[in-house]
Amino acid sequence: MIFKIGHPEHREFFFQELNEVSELWLDKKKEKKFSVGYFDRDYLNQSLIATVHVDGVLEGFASLRPFYDKETLAVDLMRIRPHGANAVMDAIFPWGDFYGPRKMVIRNFP
Repeated sequence: MIFKIGHPEHREFFFQELNEVSELWLDKKKEKKFSVGYFDRDYLNQSLIATVHVDGVLEGFASLRPFYDKETLAVDLMRIRPHGANAVMDAIFPWGDFYGPRKMVIRNFP
């Protein structure tokens, strides 16, 4: 399992990988566009994006936004491959200790 952080401006191939995982996660359902984030390329292109790869395949990702206080990191959009590797999101959350924020929150507003 390989964990990486992508910084804006993201490349086209990166968005293709993210979109593939997002579409699999949605499973032909329509994006709800409320609560926790939704897949919006322009918005994601301004975000840090944590990724987890297993055997060279993107298994999951989460968009991350630092708060103004520099102690809080917001997890916005989270997506994983259905039936993918166990503990993909568990690999993403501890990265805040490395990055520096002392608090992590999951955003929940439109």
